[in-house]
Parts: sequence; structure tokens; C-alpha cells
Amino acid sequence: MAVTPWIAGLLLDCTAHAAATPKFPQSVASGDPTPSSVILWTRLDPASAVGNTPAVGLEVATDPAFQSIVLARTNLVALPTHDYCVKVRVASLAANTRYYYRFVYQGEHSAVGRTKTAPDPTQAVPLRFAFISCQDYIGRYYNTLANLVHREADSLDFVVHLGDYIYETAGNPSFQTTNSPRSIVFRDLAGAKKLGTATAPFYAASSLDNYRQLYQTYRNDPVVQDLHEHFPMVNIWDDHEFANDAWGANSTDSDGKLSEFDPDRRRHAEQAYFEYIPIGVGANDQGITLDASVLYPNAQIYRNLQFGSLMTLFLTDYRSYRPDHLIPEDAFPATIVLTESVLSTIVGADWKTVRLSFDPYVNIDDPAYAVLKSQLQLGTVVLYQKEGIGFNEALTRASKVVTGNVSVSVINAALAAAGVASPFTPAAIAALPRGLSYAYLGKQTVFAPDGVGARYLLARDMFKIYAGYLAATNPNSQNALGDAQVAELTQALSTSTSPWKIVTSSVTFCPLGFDFSHPPIPLPPTFPDTYKLNLQLNADDWDGFPDMRRKLLDLYGAHDAVVISGDIHSSFVTSYQTSNGRIVPEFTGPAVSSETFQDGVKAVVKGTAALASIPGVDQLVAATDLLVRDAVNKSGYATSVDTRTDAHGYVVVDVAPDQLVSEYRHIDSSNIATDWTGAALSDVLDAHFTTSRYVVTRDSAGNHLAVVPGLSASRDAQGNLRLSWPATNPGCQLEGVEVLTAVTVWQAVASVPVVTGGVATVTLPPGSNLHYFRLLCR
Repeated sequence: MAVTPWIAGLLLDCTAHAAATPKFPQSVASGDPTPSSVILWTRLDPASAVGNTPAVGLEVATDPAFQSIVLARTNLVALPTHDYCVKVRVASLAANTRYYYRFVYQGEHSAVGRTKTAPDPTQAVPLRFAFISCQDYIGRYYNTLANLVHREADSLDFVVHLGDYIYETAGNPSFQTTNSPRSIVFRDLAGAKKLGTATAPFYAASSLDNYRQLYQTYRNDPVVQDLHEHFPMVNIWDDHEFANDAWGANSTDSDGKLSEFDPDRRRHAEQAYFEYIPIGVGANDQGITLDASVLYPNAQIYRNLQFGSLMTLFLTDYRSYRPDHLIPEDAFPATIVLTESVLSTIVGADWKTVRLSFDPYVNIDDPAYAVLKSQLQLGTVVLYQKEGIGFNEALTRASKVVTGNVSVSVINAALAAAGVASPFTPAAIAALPRGLSYAYLGKQTVFAPDGVGARYLLARDMFKIYAGYLAATNPNSQNALGDAQVAELTQALSTSTSPWKIVTSSVTFCPLGFDFSHPPIPLPPTFPDTYKLNLQLNADDWDGFPDMRRKLLDLYGAHDAVVISGDIHSSFVTSYQTSNGRIVPEFTGPAVSSETFQDGVKAVVKGTAALASIPGVDQLVAATDLLVRDAVNKSGYATSVDTRTDAHGYVVVDVAPDQLVSEYRHIDSSNIATDWTGAALSDVLDAHFTTSRYVVTRDSAGNHLAVVPGLSASRDAQGNLRLSWPATNPGCQLEGVEVLTAVTVWQAVASVPVVTGGVATVTLPPGSNLHYFRLLCR
């Protein structure tokens, strides 16, 4: 491999945020830069607006003092029908040029925004951008964004937001902090969706005003304003811009008890998004125009942006066109989804060996089981009633699900719970056919509490068989992007001449799980046998559509694409081996502020009585990174380069002709509930963030050869600087320098690295005059 420089800049340039002005309370924003245009945004204060069509002015200049104005407008309209937002695409700009802009109304200017156009497609210009996701507001502070802005104020070309810009709930106790100064109370409470319980309700956005209020609140935050004022942003959405774990116009708040198909709610969410986000939809020459023709089911946010000759950014939409999760939330646990004849065909010659791993079943409609069927239907009615379903509906549901092939394992458990002797003795069971039931996939209840058994915590090996069967018999069952988007993406990748093709995904491709059947570390002695299986943690992201995932990875590998993703509140650096022999690197970024993956695991464990009381379970939670890496490496097609599940942060990407460098900057989750964005900002930058770097290299044919871990830098409480890197390559040399110049002469750092657990570390005292470092590896 060629010599790879690693440069860690530790000198920081902090700039102050210019507060939003009264007439423009959400400040300004820009987005979707092209070589000749960019979208500019603001919102006029409704209380300041005069008349129904208040005219807003705009000035664009090449200098912050607005001495060189290149465009001046006076006739932009802030319409009350669009919440007084103004969004206009400014064209005829010069490529790869920084511009300054401001809006004006009745003599009062907005804050000054700064943006930058993309390089011309003929320019081989190195690029530097950041990507972020998941910025929950409730009870949390944007220390990560403050660090991003102040550390990269003059270096980034743009920022990519991979979704969950807002969260639709205002105080969901399962993951949001309640009774916090950072809270939201919907002013249109009657239009909101009431969730929770009768004694502990909370609310989710549903009306247009609800969603608008969320954007207003998030955009009132000075750090978010600072971010938008500094950089153009490129946005896609995930689920929380509409509803948790959404698919199309369906939400999942009731865990399957109710139909949640709500096109009006979806359109409200989309309208507010298009009003407040600097994306092309809705932007026009006069300010903003939105109507039903650009909202669900017609909304389209997938698109491609070209940045010079080096990079094309492919922006995808995972939520709008996807089908339901493969295991419905109201799936009846006893239902047999694959019979023995199907399974024996799928498994082939090994069927006799694995047959007893599957569920014995009977056809409950057989007249011999008439009495048993009546008992089961009655018992199922009771189960539905306990979940709050009325008698008539419970009877209808029970009649619908207690039919056909049903699991004897579930029947026996139900009869035992009712104190009724089962007719299915071990001898009788031995003679029964074996199939795959929803229970064996992980579904243990008639509904899926918090998605468990449908969207989360599945039996991976069984789910893989089930998903593969559905993919073979119904290709649309996993068609998460939809035919039109896949066709356009395939065409665009095939025709792109950019050496770097960056594909965005709002959700990760990484196969997440805990293999408790063959764990990489000893389990606590009292760990329940029921959990000693290969657990699949998520079925809402690409883990839920494994066959489509492999097809897309093959497509990306064929065109040497790199994936950047978010959603899962963790940092995963993963290398995928495709069926066509290529490598696809994926960089999954951490959450800006939303609950980390490891904190979520901890909450599940504490909320599960069978797990919470186990001695040693805390140490098992602390080993989340190790457990995830183990599951990834057992997938057969993915290699975990690195994992961190306990931190917030962001990722900065440098794109050069011969390499792509991703730099992760992390802050521990314990710091996110404290506001470090004020006077103590320097402490955040110096003490609370750590840095890790990874490089993707290319050979002469353009193939991605490797994702290589790089140099990490952090300071401890005493001010000592610790520089670490994987010790797998003995040929690495750490070098440092005091000041970077065009004729920098790097010097070798004399300190001998200490190698512990495969990590080499050099510690330098606070008085060291070295400020920039690189790691040269051959």
C-alpha cells in the first residue's frame, strides 16, 4: 500500500454566533449546492409581517461586508400558507465560490449566512464535508454541532444530514428526557397524536402546526442556526421527520393494535419539511410553492449532486417507498409461516440434521382438533382483550388467526398457563411435521411491545431463512427503495465518471446482533437459556431486508461506491465483500444527540426483569462494542473495521484523487445532557472529544482495496495528549510538527509506543510543542 499521511489538526479556530434578528427568528440556511446555484432559506416572523404577501429582500455577495453584491432581490414573498418561509434557488453563480447572503424586511436584515457552490464537473478539486444525523432536542444539547462549527468553520464545503433532523415526539419517556428545560409542548395539542397511557400520556406531532412547531423550535437553537449560517446543507429524511419506524404513510406507534395508515399526517410532515429544509422541492423564483402534487405519494427527495470531477453524491430515500417490516406487528406467534415441505426444500440434504430445531405444528382446522380450536380461540380473545381490544374485534381477530397450521409449542405453553393438560405428549410431538412459526422468529406476544419480535430482537438464523423465502416468492417484499429509485440509482452509478461515488443511506447496512449462542466472551452464569441464541437486534434498517441489502451492495461494489449512513446512534466502520468480488466500505456515523445505541441496550436490559437482576449483566452491556463486532464478522460478508456504540459525534470526510479519509469525532454520552456550547466551549474542544481516522485506498484500476484505521487523538484531565493507532502494522511511524506550512518538515516522535490490546499509544505531556501529527504506514 502507498504511504498514507495522517494529519491531526489540534489548533482550533473558534468563531462567535451572530444571533438571529427579531424579524428572522430562525435565521438563515442554504442547501443543495450545484456549480451555478444554491438554495437560500429564511423565515419571516409572523408578528412582523404586514399583509398576506409581505415582500422580503435578498442580497448575495462575495464578501461578508456586502461590498461586492452579485444579486439583489426585493420581491420574494413570505406566504402565511407556508408559515412565512422563503426558499429560493439562486442561479448564475460561479463554481467553487464562497458567497455571503442575507435577507431584509422593512429595513431589518437577517443574520448573514455563508454558502459555497460546488466545483465545476471539469475541476478535480479536493473536497471536505461532514455528515451528521439524529439530533434529538428534548433534554439534550448540541455540543457535537458546536464542535463541528467551531473546529471546521473555514474548511468544510458542505454538510450532509442523513435524517432525523427532528423527532416527532415531545417527551417520549422511552428515550427522551422528561421535565427538562429542553422540552416542547405542542400549542395545537388537540391536533397532536396522544400516545402513552391514560395516566402517563405524551404526544407526537400529527397536525401541520405540530410539525412546524418542531422545526421552529429546533431552528431557534443558536447552535443549529450557527451550523446553517456557516455551511450549505444537503438533506435526506429518515423516519422521525414523520414517525418512528415509518414505512410510506404508516406509523408504528400502536405496536399493531390499530391501522396507522395516515396519508394526511404524512403530508403534514412532508409539507413542514419542505417549508423548513433547504432542499429543492418547493423552492421557486418567488419564495416557495408547495401543493399536493409534490407531497405523498408524489414526494421525491432522491437525487444526485456532482462535486467537481472527483465526487458524485447519490442521495437515497429509504422510507417513502418501502413495504412493511417482514414480521407484522400483529403477527400471531403460533402461525406457521413455512411448512416442512417448504423448509426441507430450502435446507436440502441437511434437513434431517436440523429438523428438530424447528417448530412442531398441526392443522388446527382438522376436525380432530375442533374442541382444541374452540379453546384456543377463546383464550386468544382473552389475550386481545388484555391488550385493550374490544370483545367483538377480539373475536374477529381470534377467528382470523387461530386457523390453518399452528405451532404446538405455542399451544402447549398456552394450555400450561391455563392449567389445562395438553393432548400433545412428547411421543405425539415426535410424529408431527416441523415448520417455522412467528414464535420461532422471535414474536412472543399478540402485539409487538416497542417493536420487540417484529422490528427488534429476532432470531437471526430463522429470520434469514424466512426473509430469503419471501425474497424468492415475492421480490417486492424487500423492495425498500422502490423500482423507480433503484432504476435511477443504477443508471446514475453506471454513467458516473467520478472516481468517488458516495451513496447516502439514512439507515445502516451493518448486520447488528449479539450471538449469545456462541458468545465471544463468557456469559453471566445465570444468563437465561431463552436468550442464548443468535439475536438480530434490528429489522427496521437494512437488517430487515437482507436480500435486498446484498443486491444493493453488489450494485455499489460493481461501481466502486462508498456508503455513508446514520440512524443507529453508533459508529460503525464496515467493509463488505460482495458476491462479485468487490469491496464496499461503509461509514455509519454517530448521533448528534439522540440516545446512543449502548444506552438503549442498557435501558432494555434494565426494563427486562429476567435480565436486570442477573449478576454481571452490566459488564455484558459494557461489552456491546465487542458483541457487535463479533456478530458482524460472523455474517460471512462483512468485516468490522471499528465500532463505537457509546458516543455522540459527527464525521468529516476528505476526498482526494487517490484516497478518501473519514474522521470520526466523538463525545461520550455522559456529556450530552450538559450544555457545553457557552463559555466552556474550549473545554469541549480540548478535553471531551476524541478523534479516529480511516482511509479508503484505491488501486490503479479504481478498486477500493482497504479501509485502514488511522490515528486517534485525545487529551486527559491533566492535559496529556494521547495518540493511538492499531498496532497491526509494525511499519507505522508517528511524526509531528509545531506549525503546518507549505514547506513543513515533519519530525519523528521519539516516544516509544506502548502496545496494549492491539493498540499502540504515545502519551505527550501538556508542554509538548507538537500540535499536528501524522501516521505514516507502508
